[in-house]
Amino acid sequence: MPAIHETAYPQLKRQPHAHNLARIYTPTSGERDLAAHQTKGPVARIGFLVMLKTFQRLGYFVRLVDVPEPIVAHIIAAVGVPLTMADLSGYDTSGTRLRHLTAIRAYRQVQPYTRTVQRLLVRILVDAAQTKTDVADLINIGIEELIRLRYELPTFATLCRLARHARAIVHRGIYRHVQTTLTAALCAQLEQLLMAV
Repeated sequence: MPAIHETAYPQLKRQPHAHNLARIYTPTSGERDLAAHQTKGPVARIGFLVMLKTFQRLGYFVRLVDVPEPIVAHIIAAVGVPLTMADLSGYDTSGTRLRHLTAIRAYRQVQPYTRTVQRLLVRILVDAAQTKTDVADLINIGIEELIRLRYELPTFATLCRLARHARAIVHRGIYRHVQTTLTAALCAQLEQLLMAV
């Protein structure tokens, strides 16, 4: 299984540079208006904006507790709400968060990752495995296609599992094809070659 950093799977940097914080994670006025419309209270507003900005960066949702503190602190400062990380501790388990995820998907025009999307992804990966054998390459193709088709990304472990599965499907097909085309005479010749080695 490839390491996550060997693929294009997006991740949050633990210590983002100040320039990137400002460029990537500063909510626009439209995003602030959206958050004000979708939320009640400062905790929900910050939670919504953190989910929105990280989803824009990643293509999948993470728990607020897993977002590096500099990103959360930057969004809090940009909005000008006097909150701390401790104030946001209940957001991840709230029903409010689930409503926010639905609103963010609608705003970004992205569909959630479902079983139907998974079947589509397997077909994409099987097609790609006709010419690629490296799991990292297959994962990258899957990521690119899901983003192009405007679907939320699954977990990295799911992508790895499906890429390996697709590769195995293709390899079994190649093996079956070779096996059915071998005559008894060719099998005997191959066996002699192997014995000679």
